[in-house]
Amino acid sequence: MPELRSLDLHMRLPVHRTFPQFMKGISNHCPLLKQLHVQCSRGITDEAIVFLVRLKRLKEITLPIMDMSRMAIISLGSLEALEAIKVVPGLADDKMALELLMEARRDIDVTTSLRFNS
Repeated sequence: MPELRSLDLHMRLPVHRTFPQFMKGISNHCPLLKQLHVQCSRGITDEAIVFLVRLKRLKEITLPIMDMSRMAIISLGSLEALEAIKVVPGLADDKMALELLMEARRDIDVTTSLRFNS
């Protein structure tokens, strides 16, 4: 599995509590991963993001961010190889987090179709 370059996860149920452990395994065993696309009915927890940012070669990410904290969203900017983030449709309470990420990393293409609460 170390040669895995792209991973598409489609989960019908809400992200289970074991998802952070799954991400830990991915970060440990798939160091060459360049694309990660996650689709699920709820957002990814901050604990899973801790392991995601270990994947230093990630160039493209698709994530649901509904349950992520501001700091977790901003921490995605620490991925030096990152070129594009696509935020899946949903409702975001924290428009500022995405704005801070875009400000910090102007080289990242951030695509979103989120509706923001006022």
